[in-house]
Amino acid sequence: MVLVIATFLLGDRARPQESKKEQPAKPLAGYSVLIVEKFKVEPAAVKAGFLEAQVPVMRAEIILQLVRKGIFDELVDGTSLPPTQPGAQLPAENGKSKLLLSGTVTEFEPGSQAERCAS
Repeated sequence: MVLVIATFLLGDRARPQESKKEQPAKPLAGYSVLIVEKFKVEPAAVKAGFLEAQVPVMRAEIILQLVRKGIFDELVDGTSLPPTQPGAQLPAENGKSKLLLSGTVTEFEPGSQAERCAS
């Protein structure tokens, strides 16, 4: 299974709202809010056997890992928000820089159940 995740800055398209001289060593350090959009599934992945019911589980696992890492002060469920266009700019709230996480399942290879059971 291949998951392509694209992130789009919801302010300045290339960098957090800092001067270029003050770039942090960690590229996500300037963002305090992550908005996680609903992930999409391309028809080719469905045709190959990917179940769209797997998307919420996959998305929840990604969110769980991000919460455990503590990179962001706030994670927002963007599934109830209107869809955004790549490069769209949303206003920062209370001076908090936002980052948008979107994902698309582009391919799927079912793998071997026998190998999974053996592991």
